[in-house]
Amino acid sequence: TALGFALYPFATSVAELIVYRIIVAFGTAAMVGMMVTVIADYSRNSTRGKANGLQGLIATLGAFLPPLLGVLPKLFVDQGFDELAAQRMTFGSAAALGVVGAVVVLVGLAPGVGRVGQAAGESIATMLRHGLRASRDPGIALSYGAAFISRGDLAVTGAFLSLWLVQFGTGSLGMAPSEAMFELAVPRVITVVCGALVGALLMGWISDKLSRVTAVSIAAGLAAAVYLSIFFVQDPTAPWVLGLLAFMGVAEISAFVSSQALVGERAMAERRGAIIGLFGVSGAIGILIGTAGGGWLFARFGPSTPFVLFGCLNAVVFLWSLRVRALRL
Repeated sequence: TALGFALYPFATSVAELIVYRIIVAFGTAAMVGMMVTVIADYSRNSTRGKANGLQGLIATLGAFLPPLLGVLPKLFVDQGFDELAAQRMTFGSAAALGVVGAVVVLVGLAPGVGRVGQAAGESIATMLRHGLRASRDPGIALSYGAAFISRGDLAVTGAFLSLWLVQFGTGSLGMAPSEAMFELAVPRVITVVCGALVGALLMGWISDKLSRVTAVSIAAGLAAAVYLSIFFVQDPTAPWVLGLLAFMGVAEISAFVSSQALVGERAMAERRGAIIGLFGVSGAIGILIGTAGGGWLFARFGPSTPFVLFGCLNAVVFLWSLRVRALRL
């Protein structure tokens, strides 16, 4: 990830830019999978929910980093650097964060934790087959579905909430795009993030007090109610919408935390990498549908439709989780 960020501002063509973006995407996808794996390896089952809740809390705090990095180009220009140099230094700062993270885990992670050895030498295809076979366990299959909706929820909120507010500000209120972003989008995105900070700790506690399947039920049910409620929003700047956005933050991070706690509990140690790998693939498909499918719905049928889509999908996972709970699995 650090390498991709370091190379990104040196691209001289669109094709080269895409290559560097693929490097970033590969690194970040692998990092998400390993974050879940490390938490699963290091945490005891009795505190697995809290561990994932703390991870969700830190990940939410990380959402504040891009805006902070976004102010660096102007600071560098004010110091006398040209625009290109300022952009390269900004991306270099992001790359430096990745290097720091790599050093921290290299030094800080204990060697051998979670290593069982049975899968040594297996091909990726074999490991994937084992991951698919593991979905015969209803709890693991449910965790794949929960990964799909939780990552999709985050993608829809991240991609379309600010866009909706900027379009509303420029189209209905006559604001400039930058003005709409600063005055309308930023405060409401911060509201979502603050809700997520609370939700991460709350769902971590719930995941340890109740069964992990029940935690997924609560998270998916709440997310279904919140995202379906967006259908009734005509004016996204209305005061009552702020409360709904706060609950949106709670719901989306709750789905994130509860899904990770469930897969960490159900994934057997000797196949944990394969199972969590497919868990990550399910999440990636959710992101793809949330961004690509949601973008088509946003442009064709209106700004609330991507949220309504994932409200329906959350409702499906909610009913699915109730079925798994009824089986007591």
